[in-house]
Amino acid sequence: KSIREEPIRSSMHEDESMHQFIDAFIGTLPDAVRSLNDAISSLNRELLVELSVGLKERAGVHGFDPISEAAAALARLASHDNTPEEVKGAVNVLVNRCTLARGS
Repeated sequence: KSIREEPIRSSMHEDESMHQFIDAFIGTLPDAVRSLNDAISSLNRELLVELSVGLKERAGVHGFDPISEAAAALARLASHDNTPEEVKGAVNVLVNRCTLARGS
């Protein structure tokens, strides 16, 4: 699996009426990344599931399918008996995608 390096844009970025919503979502990502990193540092699986499910929904609504998909994968891994390394790997993929997200 290679980690994406190109910017991730909303599938709705051409719709000018969505720009303020897309940009507002992008503005929430630094806090989301901090929260994910805090949760993984203590391996708080319950919090990881809660954070990733919320991010999956918000990313999907705003047209960021790669982020939504990575968040869904993290929620699945964190809610089952996967190794800490697998969960950390899923967090890293999600954090990477969040940092590559670009606004309108």
